[in-house]
Amino acid sequence: MTVVAAGEAFAFLDGGGVTLALNDIGAEIEANPPFEMVLEVDDVLMTYGAMRQAGIRFRVAPRVVMSRDGRELLAADFRDPDGHVLSITGWRP
Repeated sequence: MTVVAAGEAFAFLDGGGVTLALNDIGAEIEANPPFEMVLEVDDVLMTYGAMRQAGIRFRVAPRVVMSRDGRELLAADFRDPDGHVLSITGWRP
């Protein structure tokens, strides 16, 4: 797998059509289960708004998680009914 991007506590790996995101959760393991599914969307802010209107309660509103090549990657996350963390992400100029 090729490293697409990396930061101090995370890395994105290209798996040929699937991106694997690794995140060091360290001491936060009790507050954050070791499973998270990240879904990339075309417009994070629009998707976030639509999901909130549909009743999804987000733990974290869209925020910049990394910058590269003049773009910012935004992410927001919520828990599914089983407690797994799900995130939506997307790039903006």
